[in-house]
Amino acid sequence: MQFHLEKNEDLTAVLKIGMATDDYAEKVERQIQEVRKTIQMPGFRKGNVPAGLIRKQYGQGILIEEVNKLLQEGINGYIKEQQLTLLGQPMPREKSDIDWSSELQEFEFDLGLAPEIKLNISEKKDKLPYRQVDITDALVDDEIDSLRRRYGKVEQVEEVGPADFVRGQCTEKGKEDGHTHSAGFRLDEERFTLLSKKLTGAKKDDEVELDVKADFAQPEDAAQALGMDSAHLETHGAQWNFKIEGIIRVEPAEMTAEDLFEKVHKGVTEEAEFRSKVSEQLQASFSGDAERMFQNAMIEYLLERENIPLPDAFLRKWMVSAHEGAEPMTDEQVGQEYPAMAKGIRWQLIETSVAEQEELKVENEDLQEAARALVREQMAAYGQQMMDPALVDSIAQNYMNDGDKVSKLYEKAMQTKVLEHLSAKFGKKVESVSVEDFYNQPSH
Repeated sequence: MQFHLEKNEDLTAVLKIGMATDDYAEKVERQIQEVRKTIQMPGFRKGNVPAGLIRKQYGQGILIEEVNKLLQEGINGYIKEQQLTLLGQPMPREKSDIDWSSELQEFEFDLGLAPEIKLNISEKKDKLPYRQVDITDALVDDEIDSLRRRYGKVEQVEEVGPADFVRGQCTEKGKEDGHTHSAGFRLDEERFTLLSKKLTGAKKDDEVELDVKADFAQPEDAAQALGMDSAHLETHGAQWNFKIEGIIRVEPAEMTAEDLFEKVHKGVTEEAEFRSKVSEQLQASFSGDAERMFQNAMIEYLLERENIPLPDAFLRKWMVSAHEGAEPMTDEQVGQEYPAMAKGIRWQLIETSVAEQEELKVENEDLQEAARALVREQMAAYGQQMMDPALVDSIAQNYMNDGDKVSKLYEKAMQTKVLEHLSAKFGKKVESVSVEDFYNQPSH
């Protein structure tokens, strides 16, 4: 096979491939003989169908299949040999007039080429906002209240109090076949103030009428209490019957070492030290989000500053060709989805450039930590926030023994290394903000 690459100024290229009959004739003939061993035709025993008949009926299909295999192998080898970095995949130019009897065939493929990138970040010269939560006494008080409930005494009671957890059955009122389902809510939540007033004093097995508009401040609060999403609730009436099936009361733990302090922080016996530990824990719990927000700001800053060019027209066309949906992508869909894809490609180019430029390496311990992080992330999705470290290590080791997972873990570990390396290059303009502002304000 012969290869010829023509590069264009818009980060695209055309790869022309010349293929002679000698390049594929032997492979085609060998495949015809393989087919002959298994094919069955009327009038012939299995394996005894004449090769000429196989060639006549299946020859062109076999030829096209073998040529495509050779083209793929040849393109992969050429790209590796020429050290080309591609975006997307090579796309064949349509050729409907192929004369397979010709001694020489020519094929053309469009390529998208990655631009060369070299970041130049001066140590600590560039500074970005780094927001951290101001751990106030009120915030510590709220967390302690939550801990006191978590470690408090739980009991079933017969009459609803203003801060109890209540569960029961909701039935749409006024309909014989009204919608019925289970629901439960904590009345001490601020959004359920009206509901708490309505239910306080009610007893187990009582049936209470609830009004979506009168007993809740917002429709989404009603949906949450009634165990439905807002859209689903809108399809039903505003009047509901709620039959109380259970009332759970939590008596908060006393502010003592025995009842609370040592259960939360081993060895802590005094209230002042306990408050200090809670404050430290709160700060640590926000630090992960603070670092992620800082890194997101850094990513946006670098993407904007570098303004990396891409072969946009080629990538849009490739995006359509790679689409796996039942229906082809419309121009509108491409317009909506392409910006996010382009942004991801640009950041991936930056990651690769940094890893190569700084010679970053992923060690075995990096893979293990990536596996542990994945385990913790997956368990947290199922509500398991606290896990035995030995169990985490055991599951992580299983991931390390799975080849497919190791490849993904490598990517994750390298991404972490790149982000940590870049983060260290930037200065931080520290801002103390409230919890509300921490999560509501834009990070960049």
